[in-house]
Amino acid sequence: MHNYIICGMQFGDEGKGTVIDFLSNRYKASLIVRYGGGSQASHTVVMPNRKKHKFSQLGSGMFCPQTKTYLSSNMIVNLDELFKEVNSFSNKANRVEEQIVSQVYISPECYVVTPYHKLMNQLRELSKGNHRRGSLGTGVSEARYMEYISQETSKGGRVFRKYGHLGVQIKDFLEAKEKDSVDELVKKYMALQAYMMDFYNAHQKVIRENTPNFLKDKIEEDLYFLSMPTRYEQLAVSAYRKFVKNMDKYKSLCHTINDFECVHRDYIEGVQWQKSKTHAVKRALENYRVIYEGSQGVMIDKKYGIKPSTTELDTSINYALKFAKDTEEILKKNTNASFQAHNHKIGVARAYYARHGFGILPTEDSFLEDHLEDKSEENNYWNGTFRYGWFDAVLFRYAQKVNKVNELWLTCIDMLNGLEEVKVCNSYLYTGLIDPKFASLFDYYFDNEKNVIITNIRRNSTHLKGYLEYCTPIYISVHGWKRAILKTYTNDRFIEAHCQNYINLLSALTGVSITLVSYGPTREDKIFITRSQEK
Repeated sequence: MHNYIICGMQFGDEGKGTVIDFLSNRYKASLIVRYGGGSQASHTVVMPNRKKHKFSQLGSGMFCPQTKTYLSSNMIVNLDELFKEVNSFSNKANRVEEQIVSQVYISPECYVVTPYHKLMNQLRELSKGNHRRGSLGTGVSEARYMEYISQETSKGGRVFRKYGHLGVQIKDFLEAKEKDSVDELVKKYMALQAYMMDFYNAHQKVIRENTPNFLKDKIEEDLYFLSMPTRYEQLAVSAYRKFVKNMDKYKSLCHTINDFECVHRDYIEGVQWQKSKTHAVKRALENYRVIYEGSQGVMIDKKYGIKPSTTELDTSINYALKFAKDTEEILKKNTNASFQAHNHKIGVARAYYARHGFGILPTEDSFLEDHLEDKSEENNYWNGTFRYGWFDAVLFRYAQKVNKVNELWLTCIDMLNGLEEVKVCNSYLYTGLIDPKFASLFDYYFDNEKNVIITNIRRNSTHLKGYLEYCTPIYISVHGWKRAILKTYTNDRFIEAHCQNYINLLSALTGVSITLVSYGPTREDKIFITRSQEK
C-alpha cells in the first residue's frame, strides 16, 4: 500500500492540484482523501487538451476515471457547492453526474457550512478593519471556529451554555432522515442565527465603518434575509430537503456514507472481503495507491502559521498521517492480511514564494510582481492581491520542522524563465530588539560588523510576526535561465544547467531532496529528477 501524502509548504497556492492530477494519472490511483480545508480550495488542473477545472471539494485527480474521492472528517463541506461542482465537472470530464457522485464518499463527521457561517465569517472580518486575517469569506474557517468556541469545555463553556453547539455535521442530516424529524436541525440553525445577530449588534458600528461601499448593499441584504424571525427554520428545512433529494438521486453516496471500508472494498475488485482470500487481498493491497490531498499551506496553519493572518483550520500534514495509520489498521484487521504501508510524504512549493492578501511575506519584491503573472490566481476584496517574493529558505526550514516531508516537488519553475538573476533568501538581517523572547524564537549570530543575522525560526509564537517585521532578507544570487526545461529533437527532456544549479541550491538550503519539477500547468509538464517515485 502506497500513501502519497501531499502538503503545501508555503502559504497555499503551491500547485497541489496539478501534481495530484499527475500522480493520479501516473499511478492509476484508486482514491484521493481530502484531509483538510473545504470549499474555499481552488486547486487548478489543466488537462493536456486544455480543459480546466478548479477542484474545490472533489479530489484533484478525478479527471482519471478510476479515481474516487473521500471527504474526511477534517473537511468542512459546503453541500450546495459540492453538487454545483459535480455538475460543472461532469460536463468537463464528459461523464454523467450519477457516475461522478458514485465515486464520492463523505464522512458523516464532516462539519457543514451554512449561510449563517458564511455571513458570520464576513462580519467577523469586517469587524477587524485593517487587522483582518485575510479570510476568503466562504464560511469554511468560520464553521471550524464556531464549532471550537461552542464546545462545552472551550473557554469555560460560555458560548455553549448560551447557544448550545454551533456546529452542523453531515450526521445531523442523516439522523434527521432516520428520525423523520428536523427538530434538532432547526434548533442548531436557530442557535446560529442568535449568535450571528448578537455578534452583529455588538459590533454594528465598526462593521458599518469598515464595510466598503461596493459591499454594503450585499451585506445589508444578507443580514435582513438571515435575521428574519422564522428564517432559520426555513433554511434548515430547505437544506434538509436538498440533502434528501441528493441522497435519493445518488444511491451510492447514501449507501456508503457511513462506511469508509466500502471505499477500500471497492478497490479490491474481484476479491472477496474475507479472511479466506488473505493472499489475494495482500497482493491487491500491496499495489493499492492512495493520494492524500491537503489544502492551503502550513504557513497559515491554525497552530503553526504566522499569526494573525492564519486560518482556523489544520493545514499541516499531521491529520493525514494519523488517517493513513488508522486506515492501515482497519484494512489489516478486516482482511487479516499482513502488508506494509509506505508513506511518501511530499511537500509542494513554488520555485519562489507567494501569498494572497494580508500577512507577512519577508521576501516580497515589487520586481517580481512586475515580471510574474499567474492568471489562475484571482484577486478580490476577501482574499486580496496575489503577492510575489523570492524563495525563502528560512521560512521553508521552519515549515519542514512541522511537516518533515521526505521530498519536495517544485512547481512554477517556468515562471522564472527569462530572468537574468534569481535570488534565494537564506538568512535575515535583524534590526529590532534582542530580548529573551527573541532569543527563544530564533537561531542567530553576530557578524563582523555586529549585525544580527537570523538563520532559523525555532518555534512559533504570536510574537513571531512582530520580530519578522524588523527583518531584511539576505540573498544568494544565481544566474538565471531563458527556458527551464529543454527538449531534444527526439523529445527527450532535460533541465537547463543554470536552472539545475538553482534547484540544487534550494535542495541544499532546505535540506530536502527535490525529486520532481513542474514547468507548466498540465500533467505532461512534469519531470522527475530522481527515480524514487518509480517505486
